[in-house]
Amino acid sequence: MARKMDKNSDTDAAAAFWTFALTFYARPGIAPLCLRLQAEGGTDVMALIAHCHATARQDSPLSATELAALRDHMAEWHRRAVLPLRALRVDLRDPVAHLPDARRESFRDQLKQLELAAEKVQAGMIADWLARRNPADGGDFTQGLRLLAGPAALPDPDIALLREAAKPA
Repeated sequence: MARKMDKNSDTDAAAAFWTFALTFYARPGIAPLCLRLQAEGGTDVMALIAHCHATARQDSPLSATELAALRDHMAEWHRRAVLPLRALRVDLRDPVAHLPDARRESFRDQLKQLELAAEKVQAGMIADWLARRNPADGGDFTQGLRLLAGPAALPDPDIALLREAAKPA
């Protein structure tokens, strides 16, 4: 039997997750750490935030199996929307022939907003996925962080910073 969809509760869940994501990312030290993990290990920062959200709000970090399922759930959107916008924004850090820097930077600012909008769509996908999750299937917080970090170094102080930021509010 199909689950009855309540658009208001789905919207509320998406808004609550997005608020958590913005608050989490704004905590001291989190943004630079996330950007480093993204650059060095290809970490999907939204997946990392989902892992921390599950720890904080469901009292159950995502297991390796759940992380794989979540990545699969949002892979197409991430590949088709988030990554191309990010790649173009990053590429346009360098000057463009015959284009004044001010115009290039203005366009990059617009790309930043589009990238953020794409991540907000991804956040809604995560909220939907988390709403269907059985928290009893949870995993180990540190192991999940190491999986998400990929080849990027994740020393103990960074794990402690993420653990602190993932504490329930």
